Amino acid sequence: MKKLLVVVLTIMMIATPVSAAPTTDGECKDLYPLTGIVTEVEHMEDTDLITMTTANGNQFSWYADAEDCWSINDLASCIMNSNGTDEVYDDEIVDAHYTGTLDQLSQYTA
Repeated sequence: MKKLLVVVLTIMMIATPVSAAPTTDGECKDLYPLTGIVTEVEHMEDTDLITMTTANGNQFSWYADAEDCWSINDLASCIMNSNGTDEVYDDEIVDAHYTGTLDQLSQYTA
């Protein structure tokens, strides 16, 4: 019985067509994900200016509602727009989301 199951699963794996992921042609071709650590929060009246620093030292800023309560050392995952160039300095944040804090990373270390 086990041999029959192995044969059936093997045939299914071989016979199942595999297609490549869709290409990035079209309106999303300049978008990419980026994660960083919030290194500065400038509180204003109704909005905050949030600055994150990425692993390679680049910094990006965006405005967020003051109610969002961003703090230094928060992790932010962003969707970035490269604006069709190879230069990072003109990239823009399309969307930013809270991902956690650096304190939460300790649960994943030995």
